[in-house]
Order: sequence, then C-alpha cells, then structure tokens
Amino acid sequence: MTISATLSISVHPSSLGGYGQGLRVAGRKVTETSWSQCQLCGLPFAGDPLIFFRDGDHRRCDAGNLLEACPACVLVQGAGRLTAAREILPIWLPELSQRGLNRLTSSLHELAYTIGLPVDFSGAPREDSPHARQILKVWAGLLDRWILLREQAGIRTVTDVVDICLARDPVRGTCPPRLIRGLRLLHRGRFYSGGRDIYPMFITRNRQSGATAAPATPLPASITSPSASPSEPALAAGAVG
Repeated sequence: MTISATLSISVHPSSLGGYGQGLRVAGRKVTETSWSQCQLCGLPFAGDPLIFFRDGDHRRCDAGNLLEACPACVLVQGAGRLTAAREILPIWLPELSQRGLNRLTSSLHELAYTIGLPVDFSGAPREDSPHARQILKVWAGLLDRWILLREQAGIRTVTDVVDICLARDPVRGTCPPRLIRGLRLLHRGRFYSGGRDIYPMFITRNRQSGATAAPATPLPASITSPSASPSEPALAAGAVG
C-alpha cells in the first residue's frame, strides 16, 4: 500500500455528487465569520475550514483547486491517511451519493451528541428512548452495508480499497467502475490531527455556535428496513478489478 496514494473515487462525479454551487469561494479569510459552509455537502460548520483538492493533487494549492470542506468530505480524499482505518469505513450504498452520505452521517453525529452518545457510536446513550433507538437503528443500517461489501467483494477496510485501486492504476490509484457505482466511505465520527481525535471538539463547536447540520438526506428504505434489499445485491469479488 502506498500511503500517499490519492484515489480517483474522491473526485468522481457519480460518487461525490458534484461540487457545491453558489457557496463561499476558497481562500477567503476565516475571520470574516465564525462559521464556514462546506463547498461539497453544503452543511455549515464552526471553526477553521479544512481543504479539499478538486483534482485530488495535494501539491496544487492554487485557489482554483481548493475547496473549503467539513471533516466528512475531506476524508473522502483521506484513504491514504495513517489514521484512515479509524476514521472511515468502506460501505456499499448505491442509493446515496457520497455527498448525501456525508450529510446524513454529519447529522447523525450531531444527533448522537445531543443524546449523550459518543459521536463515534462507541458507547451507550445516557438514557433509552425511541429517539435514541432510531438513531442507533440508522447507524446499524449503515454498518450492515459494510458487511454487504465485505461478504460480496472481500473488502473489509479502506486499505483494501487502496490496494484494489493501486492494482488497477499504480500511479493514480483509479477506482474500478464497478465499485464507483456503489462504494462509499462512511465517516466513523473521528478525525485525527496531531495524534488526537479532534472530531468531538468539532461537533461541540457546531452545537455552541449554532452551525448545526441541516436535516439529513431522506433515507432509502433499504437502510432502515431489514426486509428491503439493496438496489444492486450482486457485487462479485471477481468483478472489482
């Protein structure tokens, strides 16, 4: 595995859902306002923006190649991070674009915060309630899509995704077309910087500043209903190369 590899899935239109329009231009001074708006998923967030590279090339830092982004969207380009396995999980979800998934997970993380649940879903809520059970049910449904990808394509971690992409294109790390249709990267509610998980602080700033996530993207029934089947149930391991 090449740690510095940048995957083409990070900028593929059918995966990302396109770039935000009419939002703030990259390069503005952060001091102009106490909150920012992600130029990919459109959600507001408090504090300094992170940077997403339009063409995936982290060496090109001209303004036209930079977008202000939230942690969930930045991590779409984060498969090569040393902490990637703790931050993102590959899942199979063709019903939602990566942008839609990022909006959904950001909303879930903030909802988890409001009920006293760790934003990475590593513990139990303060009290049992229908609201808490619904949040956990949606998160469990997303994790089921990780199991689907693991069982049908043999992909367990983001490292496996990197290996498949580099096997196809050792220079760029191009994602195979069959995976692009449904492969998404689930933000696990963690974001490491300087060896620390700073995502809980990010959520806390959002709640305190009022820059909270908008209502989540409507969920496909197949995520919350055990009886519903994925729109593409067949993802043979032999077809991912």
